[in-house]
Amino acid sequence: MLEAFNRKGVQIRQQYGFTEACGGVCSPDEAGALARPESCGRALPGMELEIRDDAGRPVAPGEVGEIHVRGGQLMKGYWRDPEATASAFDGEWYRTGDLGRWSEHGELVVVDRKKSMLISGGVNVYPAEVERAMATLPSVVEVAVLGLSSQTWGDEVVALVHAPGLDDPGPILRGARDLLGPYKAPKQVRLSPTPLKRTASNKVVRVGLDELWRDLDPQAASDAKEPA
Repeated sequence: MLEAFNRKGVQIRQQYGFTEACGGVCSPDEAGALARPESCGRALPGMELEIRDDAGRPVAPGEVGEIHVRGGQLMKGYWRDPEATASAFDGEWYRTGDLGRWSEHGELVVVDRKKSMLISGGVNVYPAEVERAMATLPSVVEVAVLGLSSQTWGDEVVALVHAPGLDDPGPILRGARDLLGPYKAPKQVRLSPTPLKRTASNKVVRVGLDELWRDLDPQAASDAKEPA
């Protein structure tokens, strides 16, 4: 998309931000936006970023941790909710609940929401990463990844896919394994004949995905399922 707009003379950039910071937190320069579209760049003036592990220690480049933000444009707190405010801050640092890593260029790469992370067979799996990869597969229009409770895997990674005209999920599952490897790729795929529900901001509604999974044809899943 960045390249398509750039060819028309329209310069747009990806940016990372959230309501509690009154908008943008970091953004790449023009060259970086085109060269590294997966990156959100560096902190904007007046803002600071840290990525920390669960013990609150800064992570090394390439390691995934929770994004922490500090700066003058951060909110003071949530309206009439001191408990939520206290849990959201570590001193002056705001805990975003987002997972990210530092790229080799020292830029922020957002991975997923912390609460969305799945642990499958002892491996951390980020649904957003799986969804981005599967969205590049032929016929796939929409994809949503979720975890099912499993005695074997802990979280069994599965995917709901809207791929009009496709009645065999096998090629999607095999394509996902080629892109992601056997540990991150979904163990099962089910095809949704209708588009997935979206919010007003065009994000897939994640509440109820497990119910949709149960409602869909189980034969589609068993046909696609392969041994790990």
